[in-house]
Amino acid sequence: MAEVGEVTIKRTESYSYIFIRKKGSYQQMGKAVRALFASAARRALTPQPPLHGVYYNSPQEVPDAELDWELRLPIFGTFPHQHENRRGIGVSRVDAEQVAATIHKGPYDQVGKTYQVLGLWIAKNGYHVCGPAEEVYLNDPRQVAPEELLTEVRLPVTKG
Repeated sequence: MAEVGEVTIKRTESYSYIFIRKKGSYQQMGKAVRALFASAARRALTPQPPLHGVYYNSPQEVPDAELDWELRLPIFGTFPHQHENRRGIGVSRVDAEQVAATIHKGPYDQVGKTYQVLGLWIAKNGYHVCGPAEEVYLNDPRQVAPEELLTEVRLPVTKG
């Protein structure tokens, strides 16, 4: 069973990252992670985990074929923006932002409850979501059981 941690408001840090942008089912995620790490190695970029997922829509809004998502692997250094290539891979930088965040403990496919809790907290406390959802994967699914997975769920917010 999944657990949801306490919700906090915090400011994230800016960072450079290599990304892969995808459209379609989340079943592509494993292949996308491998492609992202391989591309970072080919470009001699030094990863600075953890891996981040950014979600521009959700399975509650659109069919699987229309899901729009991106995986980001933070990298050491500062790099100019490089548009995504034909495989959807590029390099960019994200600025610091204010987010409402909580920890989801449990399988990735049970994160929906965490989003519900986070959304209710945001509305109850006078905030508004102002950007796409982000998940920060704090441990490795190849090394821990699904019920022990830790994911920080973030939604960018403004007050008022």
